This record gives sequence, C-alpha cells and structure tokens, in this order.
Amino acid sequence: SRETGFAQPEWLEVTLARKAKLGSVEVLFDADLDRHLTNTWVRAPHRVEPDLVKDYDVELKTSSGWQKIAEVRGNHQRRRVHALDAAVEAEAVRVTVRATNGTPRAQIYEVRAYEE
Repeated sequence: SRETGFAQPEWLEVTLARKAKLGSVEVLFDADLDRHLTNTWVRAPHRVEPDLVKDYDVELKTSSGWQKIAEVRGNHQRRRVHALDAAVEAEAVRVTVRATNGTPRAQIYEVRAYEE
C-alpha cells in the first residue's frame, strides 16, 4: 500500500490468457466497506469515501495499440460496468487511476473482462 500524490497516474494492467472479443469491462474499487459503523443514525464523516477511486480511465490493448473505452471523472460508485457499443478484440485491459476521493493510494479490488 504505497502512497502517491498522483503526479503520475497509477495503473493496473491485466493481460488476458488469449485475445478475446470483449463486450464489457467491470471494475470493483475499495469503498472501505469494513468500516465499523456503530450507529446508523450518526452521519458518516465523509460525503464520499476517501478510499474510493474518483478519476480513472479504462483501456483495451488491441492489435493497433491502446484504445480508451472509458474516461470517468467524479466517480462515487464502488462497482462500475463499462459496456462497449461494439465488441473489441483485445489482449489486455488497463485501468489508470488519476485521483481518489482523498486517500493517497489507488486501490482496485477486481477487474473483469467479458466476451461479447
């Protein structure tokens, strides 16, 4: 758990076992769901969890290079599904984190790529 100021984006790349025609990519971010909340009527200290990734891009590695399929700014969701308009044959998926909602580290729990 290395800290960053995001002067340089942090990224996670997943290489597929074989090229595949992808129809969607799902990303699951850390939203600090293990936080102990003793009183449900007490207001949470943050409007959006600081651990949650705020700004990120999703790219697919194709035969012609990296193709951006999503550019998200101001995210406040833990699970994001990025459905493609048309299937893209890819060999890798990369998620580039540009900022969080406060925590100085990028935390991605899961990246899933689904065939068309």
